[in-house]
Amino acid sequence: MVKKKLTDKEKEVLFNIWSRIKKAREEKGFKPSQFAKETWIDRSFLSQIEKWEVNFSYLKLYRIIEVLNNETLLNELNSAKSKK
Repeated sequence: MVKKKLTDKEKEVLFNIWSRIKKAREEKGFKPSQFAKETWIDRSFLSQIEKWEVNFSYLKLYRIIEVLNNETLLNELNSAKSKK
């Protein structure tokens, strides 16, 4: 399977969504260990995602937004995915 390189627009959309995810996580008072448990994603991997040190899948991003129960971000993510 060949991985497609993200366009600048896709990177911008993902960065925007991730910035808002981090803010929503902090507003909901999730501690990193608690958030990792809720999302089923290793805490160190979540930290690396927040710092853009690793690639992450659509499914991981979807699960993170789902845990935050944020319909706006979920709709935005789905919209960005359907435009590909």
